[in-house]
Amino acid sequence: PEPVTTACRWGLARSGVVGSGDLTILLATWGESPAGPADFDCDGITGSSDLAELLANWNACDRGR
Repeated sequence: PEPVTTACRWGLARSGVVGSGDLTILLATWGESPAGPADFDCDGITGSSDLAELLANWNACDRGR
């Protein structure tokens, strides 16, 4: 089956909800420069501020954000 597509910026795994799959993707790209889609603050590195943003928006996509 195809993944659920979503416009939710924190939904990296495209599951329709921010959860463990998104956390896994973020951690897999930790410290990378240039950073990919998990670089939410656009500073060029996936790091602690991106993790904080992901956790602050846990389950956000299912609320229509």
